[in-house]
Amino acid sequence: MNPGKITNVMWVLLLVSVFAVRVQGQSEAGSCAGVQGPVEVQHAGAWRNASIGAAVFVGDHVRTGAHSRTTIVFRDDSVLDLAPNTELTLEIQEFDESARHYRSLVQLAVGKVRVWASAYYSEARARYELETPTAVAAVRGTEFIASYDSATEMSEFVDLEGQVEVTAKLAVMG
Repeated sequence: MNPGKITNVMWVLLLVSVFAVRVQGQSEAGSCAGVQGPVEVQHAGAWRNASIGAAVFVGDHVRTGAHSRTTIVFRDDSVLDLAPNTELTLEIQEFDESARHYRSLVQLAVGKVRVWASAYYSEARARYELETPTAVAAVRGTEFIASYDSATEMSEFVDLEGQVEVTAKLAVMG
């Protein structure tokens, strides 16, 4: 093979490997395990109806209607159960068992969600956070309920098991 062809092959292999890493970065973070009524997922700017098995990716928005709910199971074994009239965004999910690196950030815009943070988040360096417009909850492998009412601008957290530390955003901002 001449040097020009070898160079071309190397460039093609490099581009394929870069593309493969990009596709892997957009891997499925979880999926809808249960859907009742109209539930929508916004991915890449487009809203689509969710059904059982619908993929949820980092950056996706999920919303439930007035008489609907959904349960999302994530690859880290965490579970979110969204009540009616709820909207949230999966901002971050980093799950690397080999490096023992676990981090999730969920933003609750409005509504109510029950969270079962998996046992991975019991580890010292793991971070699982749920953020509302007024508060941030940091949890350790626990079960809790979070709600945010946009009319009253109030967040509410109920710890059902484990440890939940809630901080007001104004306290963090000073």
